[in-house]
Amino acid sequence: MKEGLYYAYLVNGEINNLHKEYSMLFYILISRKTGPEDVAFKVLYCGVDHTDLHQMRNMLHMTTYSLFPGHEVVGVVIELGSEVKKFRLGEIIGVGGIIGSCGECSSCTSNIEQYCSDRIFTYNGIYKDGKPTQGGFASGMVVHHKFVVKIPDKPHRNRRPHYCALG
Repeated sequence: MKEGLYYAYLVNGEINNLHKEYSMLFYILISRKTGPEDVAFKVLYCGVDHTDLHQMRNMLHMTTYSLFPGHEVVGVVIELGSEVKKFRLGEIIGVGGIIGSCGECSSCTSNIEQYCSDRIFTYNGIYKDGKPTQGGFASGMVVHHKFVVKIPDKPHRNRRPHYCALG
């Protein structure tokens, strides 16, 4: 499958003070290719929570710049890998804080990938091929299908996704 061209917001250095002007730049990036088990989607919405601010300011002392934040993502499916059967083109989906794992450890084989020591974070992480992950402050993303959830067509007004809990 082909690589995608997306627009994204890049944090190009540590933001130390909330009152200073943010150092975010508009950027064009090339996503990784959609693999056989991946879902490519156009980002419709991306929440901002305090983890994003912590990462942008390096308050956890683990941020790698340049950074493409965003881990509370809602989008519409635009491409499916050949082995993906549980999603359809045009469906509304969501992605939380984890987009990959080793797939082989006891946590992964027990469907609790959030405890995998090799889990891959939505941003400020590293894919298995060594490339950095790029979050939802972008026009599109490519994610392994296991870390994507379908958003109901008609969500009840009292239901709110808890994307930090999706991991």
